[in-house]
Amino acid sequence: MAPLLGYWKLRGLAHSIRYLLEYTGTEYQEKLYDNAKNYGEDWLKEKFNLGLTLPNLPYYVDGNLKIVQSNAILRHIARKNNLLATTEEGLALQDMLENYAMD
Repeated sequence: MAPLLGYWKLRGLAHSIRYLLEYTGTEYQEKLYDNAKNYGEDWLKEKFNLGLTLPNLPYYVDGNLKIVQSNAILRHIARKNNLLATTEEGLALQDMLENYAMD
């Protein structure tokens, strides 16, 4: 089964995750929550029933693994696709790019 990315029905913090999933050719599904409709009531109804350790958006379910927080999700996808740096210079560049995507 394809991994599931859950987030609000907008680009926001999940956009860099979508970019990385597309770049790696990872098939995935999305669960989009409508914050404009009923103040995100659909998310609030599901939030504590998904089995997330720290219920928050975005979340990513990859098999039995459930991850929240955008940077943790990005690192997981990068690890799975052998995209993590191994040198000090590479790690510094990786950290800068990760934070560049967030700023």
